Amino acid sequence: MEAEPTTTGQPLVDAMQAEIAARIAEIDRSTDRELAEIKERAARSVQEAVQREQTRIEQQLQAYAREKRQLLENDWRIRIRNFQFEVAEQVLNQVREAALRVRQRDDYPAIWGRLLEEAASVYFDQRRDRPVLRVSPEDESLARSASHGCDRIELDATVCDGVELESVDRRMLVKNTLASRLRRGHDQFLKSISDAIHERIRQ
Repeated sequence: MEAEPTTTGQPLVDAMQAEIAARIAEIDRSTDRELAEIKERAARSVQEAVQREQTRIEQQLQAYAREKRQLLENDWRIRIRNFQFEVAEQVLNQVREAALRVRQRDDYPAIWGRLLEEAASVYFDQRRDRPVLRVSPEDESLARSASHGCDRIELDATVCDGVELESVDRRMLVKNTLASRLRRGHDQFLKSISDAIHERIRQ
């Protein structure tokens, strides 16, 4: 006599399999959600890291650019200063050479007279007494013909191509020679050259 197969436990097995399948499906869904969140967090982290790195690189580039610009500006300032001194020295040498020849000019008496007039204007703007007129021996004849308003004439070989007016009490001295004019104009001359060069660079 053959035994009939029993099916008493089959529904229970099916239920267990269904439960296991449902749990596996839920685990898969949870895993998918977790993976998606992990990917999203990873993407955000990478993006933030990239942004931080870009910011750091940009800051480094800006700092480098500032440093490089400062170095270039300093180099240009040195070049400009050297250039202006070279130009100034060339021009001043030409002026000095011309000043050495001024006594040979036909209009030297007029030049000398203008120097005396300028010195007298400065002197008498501040004082009313008669000054001492000091000139080089070569200009004595010019001084004799134009010494009105002066206390006396003194000859001094160091006073070249111009005049000195000094108060008798020695409290005021006005020098107006070609050499003193060159010295007074030296700084202003350099400044004018520097301003002109900087203006050209800004254009």
